[in-house]
Amino acid sequence: MNSYRPESDSGLESFRGTTPFAKLLRAVAATGMERIKFTTSFPRDFRDDIVDAIDENENLCNWVHLPVQSGSDRVLKRMKRGHTADSYLRKIDKIKASKRDISLTTDIIVGFPGETERDFKETVKLVEYCGYDGAYIFKYSPRPGTPAFEMDDDVTPGEKTLRFLELESVQRKTQDALLKRYIGRSVSVLAEKTSAKSDRHLSGHSTCHKVVNFEARQDGLGSIHDVKITDVKSNSLFGEVC
Repeated sequence: MNSYRPESDSGLESFRGTTPFAKLLRAVAATGMERIKFTTSFPRDFRDDIVDAIDENENLCNWVHLPVQSGSDRVLKRMKRGHTADSYLRKIDKIKASKRDISLTTDIIVGFPGETERDFKETVKLVEYCGYDGAYIFKYSPRPGTPAFEMDDDVTPGEKTLRFLELESVQRKTQDALLKRYIGRSVSVLAEKTSAKSDRHLSGHSTCHKVVNFEARQDGLGSIHDVKITDVKSNSLFGEVC
């Protein structure tokens, strides 16, 4: 998404930004659309001016999905990701410094071919530093047609599972703590569907990409509601319409 490269800047010249994507974000925000969300960001092409655009425009959602895949430079090089752990962390520091409290999520693969225990521990260390609101963690599995398919899948299934569970535990502790800080706060929620909890509750996402369930009438679907958070679950928030 953020690797956007138009054939020309026609139509974007009047918008600030050092990259075409940041200019595009400002242009879309200027339409007055109530809520704008984008995904997924490619770390190599994620620039500081993207955070600046989010800071300056309330209708740009305060959420960034920035897939790191690994915290080991050696593994990242084998993955051909185009970024290093250090360059990635500098981007995280910029996001964390935002005045808008940007929610941060990521993708991570454990057990990539050649990943050693040391490589994995570097990933754990990075996850602890970043403090993700959410992480999609996957165990590597060979996929025909990919460059990695030709590599020796030398991490055993058992080791992949152990690493997955360890990283999941580390992430869960951070995620639980971050969710609890929402208790007592009000968030803006777009009601997207009837909650699985009951037909008296609606479910939707906040601007910071949190799943929120709250009691409301069915005719509230498709509308944005201010919801005060009263409780948290493992992956979602519960609240009352303000």
